[in-house]
Amino acid sequence: MSIDKKSLKVLSVPWWVSHHPDDLTYASPDLLKTTPVLNRNGYYYDRKSGKTWIEFDNKAWDYSTPEAFKSDLNHIDPEMETGLYEDLLSIVEKYKISFKNLHNRFWNEYRTRELRDIGRSARMTCLGILNKKKKKRIKIGE
Repeated sequence: MSIDKKSLKVLSVPWWVSHHPDDLTYASPDLLKTTPVLNRNGYYYDRKSGKTWIEFDNKAWDYSTPEAFKSDLNHIDPEMETGLYEDLLSIVEKYKISFKNLHNRFWNEYRTRELRDIGRSARMTCLGILNKKKKKRIKIGE
């Protein structure tokens, strides 16, 4: 099968693929086993043919719903691409942290950072206003 690489869209392999590397049909019934095309780990979408597939560890699966790929592409999160969420999930599983406790910690941290950013931007705005007033008052050569 010949593929025009310019017509490909590529995402990193979804996190759930690494949890079921031998049989992905167990994880998602929409997947059908096929032969690898590029022999590189990735989640692929061919814009010309409309075909989507996942390749992982020299195995490949056709994905029957290209809408899922388009949705993932439109809602991509840069932090997820770095593997941050995978690391966080492994920590949650390792230490058996309850969801409610984790949720509360997350929102406390989020609110703290937001308040810090608001305070910082307010201080910078005030300093900018003060600097402009000082510049207007000073007249050189009088």
